[in-house]
Amino acid sequence: MIADRKPVEIFERYEEITSVIDKESVIIKDNGIKTLARVASTAKEYSRVIMPYLFEHMRSCRIKSLPQYAESIFCAVKEEHQEEYLLILGKRKHALSPAQHKRVSRLINSVTPYTNGSNT
Repeated sequence: MIADRKPVEIFERYEEITSVIDKESVIIKDNGIKTLARVASTAKEYSRVIMPYLFEHMRSCRIKSLPQYAESIFCAVKEEHQEEYLLILGKRKHALSPAQHKRVSRLINSVTPYTNGSNT
């Protein structure tokens, strides 16, 4: 809830936050990823540091968690991140259930217009 209002303070603790995300429960991972994505969405300097971590998380998370993390990260996906975001989703979507596939396909379709230049 505070990520949009206190991005500086949260970013200053980035390494501590990622350490906790990597070691703790699923609930902490879920909320940590969401928080970092919101911080990344607030400034390019934060995005440059945080997006590689978020993308690596998408690459390595349990397949059943991919739609949720992809949705959480979507707010931080700017034009410069679209290609990598789509690549990760495209490589992993074959393993998703039909319901999960539908969620991921919605995200892919939301990004695709930007890559075609129609909304830039």
